[in-house]
Amino acid sequence: MVQQQEMMNGRLVHVISSIQRGKRSGVLTAKRGEGIFLEEGTITFANGQVSHASVGRRRGSEALNWLSTWESCSSIFVSTEVRVQVSQPSLPTKRIATSPPLHMTKTSLPAQQSSGPSSPESQEGPELVHERESNGEKEQTDTPASTSPYSVQQRDTALRLIDQNGLSRVHKQLFYLIDGRRSIVDLVRLTRKRGSEIYKLLGDLERAQVIRIK
Repeated sequence: MVQQQEMMNGRLVHVISSIQRGKRSGVLTAKRGEGIFLEEGTITFANGQVSHASVGRRRGSEALNWLSTWESCSSIFVSTEVRVQVSQPSLPTKRIATSPPLHMTKTSLPAQQSSGPSSPESQEGPELVHERESNGEKEQTDTPASTSPYSVQQRDTALRLIDQNGLSRVHKQLFYLIDGRRSIVDLVRLTRKRGSEIYKLLGDLERAQVIRIK
């Protein structure tokens, strides 16, 4: 705020009108008389508008009207120029809460959710493992379920050997599915039979010397 004193001459009503036309801001102080006859009044302006006036016991419009009648007086106008510095308000800084470090724990994922290649034992499936152990088939449990049986005979010869060994139609159906690429797990899925039953059928075919399991 810059304050500047300025002597104002002339009738007080003209001084007041000049400040109002210039839309000035400040305080006008006027004095007249001497000694016990001394009168002093003040008028406050804001952008040319009278915001306050006082003289003696008079206030407001009554004081302004009385001051406007003064002709011979001395007055000083103290202007107040308000320089407003416009600055872009600073935005509150958003505080980002940092999470405490995570401690990685090793968890076991179900086999169907694992994205990596599964091991032969994991491909076997819980049903096969349980059945093979519960039946006590030690020889069969030595063969991983990921093993792919393969034929060692021509089809005609293999079918003849199956008949000679008294094997059933189910053995023949299983033999047709054996191509050296399908694993025991695949055979269980295709035939929809229990794992223990597939192991028994494969054992029969291997003893008949038509397939090899491993």
